[in-house]
Amino acid sequence: MNANPLRVVVGERVRALREAAGLRQEDLSRAARAAGLAWPRSKIAQLERGDKALSAEELLLLPVVLGWVLDRPVPWRELVDGDIALSDQVTIAAADLSRYMALPLAELLAVRASDPGEVWERIRGRCAELGIPAQPPAFAEVLAASGEAEYRAATRLKESGEVYAAISAHLWGRTMSAERDDLAEESGAAAAGLTAHRGRAARTLDEEVQAFIRKE
Repeated sequence: MNANPLRVVVGERVRALREAAGLRQEDLSRAARAAGLAWPRSKIAQLERGDKALSAEELLLLPVVLGWVLDRPVPWRELVDGDIALSDQVTIAAADLSRYMALPLAELLAVRASDPGEVWERIRGRCAELGIPAQPPAFAEVLAASGEAEYRAATRLKESGEVYAAISAHLWGRTMSAERDDLAEESGAAAAGLTAHRGRAARTLDEEVQAFIRKE
């Protein structure tokens, strides 16, 4: 079997896992942004083609991102297969890759920082703290429809995108953007002033979510 570079091997496995789950590249992009990776859909396409070189941090976060969208832990062994070319002179079997990378610091990071099961449990735990299920009614639809506005709102509140989607589904049964736009239109704003009204509506919804988090 011919050896491929690590980025090609990982990209092929990411695409296979995504397609098997019936997910879109945008779904993966949204989860990556929630994890702090500035990956638009075009970056996901580059990743799956093997055109995107991954940093060590991105490699550690990738199983976490996949764990979020697949709703299950994704161990590193699912992302590598066959023989991997680390350079023109060095080839390694996927089964040996974890032992090749087993430096003490890397091992510590892999266990403590990128265990997808642990991360997903923290998301469920946070929702439990808020008194809502991790996947309330309409959660899947809200998460799929979430975009940049929702990501920015989650970041302002220091919550993950998934937790913010769960809060939105619980409070409004839809995304913050949809709720914001209806509030702006209900204010009777003319088209020319709609942007300002959307901004005020967004701030109102931020306050509503903050009050909910504080249990006021």
